[in-house]
Amino acid sequence: MKLNKTAYILVIFLLTCCLYGCRYSSPETSGESVTQATEASADVSTASDTECESDTSDQASSGGVDIDLTTMSATMVYAEVYNMIYMPDDFVGKTVKMEGSFLTMLDEQTGIRYYGCVIQDATACCSQGLDFEVAGDLIYPDDFPAVGEDITVTGTYDYYMEGDLMYCLLRDCTIEF
Repeated sequence: MKLNKTAYILVIFLLTCCLYGCRYSSPETSGESVTQATEASADVSTASDTECESDTSDQASSGGVDIDLTTMSATMVYAEVYNMIYMPDDFVGKTVKMEGSFLTMLDEQTGIRYYGCVIQDATACCSQGLDFEVAGDLIYPDDFPAVGEDITVTGTYDYYMEGDLMYCLLRDCTIEF
């Protein structure tokens, strides 16, 4: 259960970053903005699904990557990661390539080290990220970048449950820095 607590703290940290960055929104328009953002997210999801279906023939040329976040605008990346977190079943098993800042955390209770790739939105006020597991026998810190350094991660999207909490991650990742 200590792993659950550590992962919960990581999620709270990421959500706090998101809320802190968005604290200056106008109270008169915040309800309207939420509605517009929800509608925009639905439109992005539909556009993304169409884009992914039309790009299937390009997967061979992009190294078998189903969702390449490195080629999208900051707004599209933020929207797509949002979709991955809130509609995980649509993405399970897809190969995802993403760029962001490297983050790591050691759960001292269990000895498990967690790795993350954190992405800023277009205004750099809010952040989202995904955990990842590296492929191979990499050793931290020798084979990893410094915390905060830009990385590119490619892996297979998955999620798992611990109690009532869901955690999204990329499995069997390669990491470039």
